[in-house]
Amino acid sequence: MPQFGYQRTIWVYLPPDYATTTKHYPVLYMQDGQNLFVDSASFAGEWRLDETLDSLFVIGDGGCIVIGIENGGERRMAEYMPNTHHKYGGGEGAKYVAFIINTLKPYVDSVYRTKPEAAFTAIGGSSLGGLISYYGATHHNDVFGNALIFSPSFWVDTTYTSWMRKGSPFCVFVAGSSEDDGDVMDKIISMKSTMFALGHKAVFSFPADGEHREWFWSREFPKAYQVLFKTQNQIKSVNGKGKDDVLKQK
Repeated sequence: MPQFGYQRTIWVYLPPDYATTTKHYPVLYMQDGQNLFVDSASFAGEWRLDETLDSLFVIGDGGCIVIGIENGGERRMAEYMPNTHHKYGGGEGAKYVAFIINTLKPYVDSVYRTKPEAAFTAIGGSSLGGLISYYGATHHNDVFGNALIFSPSFWVDTTYTSWMRKGSPFCVFVAGSSEDDGDVMDKIISMKSTMFALGHKAVFSFPADGEHREWFWSREFPKAYQVLFKTQNQIKSVNGKGKDDVLKQK
């Protein structure tokens, strides 16, 4: 990570037919990479992304390359927070996103058979990983055309409502309707009118039993992933209050 002067482990998932075809694939850049594939490496249980994507492939999904970026442990908050918080510090988020865009993505595109265009490039994560993913996608929609945002920690950075602009990515938001007494969902919903006024497209899912936990994000990942790279003009948000599961296609 030349932007910081240190190294970071990267996990790479390749679709089941990668070695037997010449296909090119969309790419999903995910934060907290050690939590995605292997339980023993995870903080509080894995997402089972490899098993999930393998299963979806069997029933017809075209496949996706996943790049899991391990977090920096004690540096996680600093890297995943675009602005400085009076209590928790942070403020290195822009530099972290620059690492993905200027160092990691060019390497991935040169080594693997990717579809490098923004329409086929997504960024995602949960909690603080969701926060920095939303920041990266809104500030660099020419690179990330799609974003997968689970339970974003918007509480730690009140500037998030100003990140929206014309041309921002297609977003899939997932959070528990009662998560943090409904605050996580409410912060997402508070952006909807501005988001749609700017012409954004997004879908929202707020399951009643959702928690700020790996098991929840793992369970919800398959549905969210399946709309991530779909034709954006076929996706809409339904249910104005956003309290129900609304990952639906028009």
